[in-house]
Amino acid sequence: MLSGLIGIKLGMTQVTEATGRVRAATVIQLGPCAVTQLKTAASDGYDAVQVGFGRRRVSRVSSALRGHYAKAEVAPGLKLGEFERRGEAELKLGQSIAAADVFKPGDLVDVAGTSKG
Repeated sequence: MLSGLIGIKLGMTQVTEATGRVRAATVIQLGPCAVTQLKTAASDGYDAVQVGFGRRRVSRVSSALRGHYAKAEVAPGLKLGEFERRGEAELKLGQSIAAADVFKPGDLVDVAGTSKG
């Protein structure tokens, strides 16, 4: 389906392993993300899926982005991201994608973030 999703950090916690070792863990809310654009090799030169995360008031979005979101028939989001398309799953504009659709339990993931500092 996709190679990733957009999320937001909720906080930190700790996880105790079976050996008794305590490890720090970051809690992240992934999705749901809405498909805002499907990029194809014919039109854009590569295959990718653009997704939007969160909700933002319409008055806080530029008119160009309003048209972009309106074309996909989704509410304006906080963040747009583009991910590589994997597999042959059928995706449609406006479709909602959850974490369970992309990741399985036990998958290793890479996380990238932006600090406030």
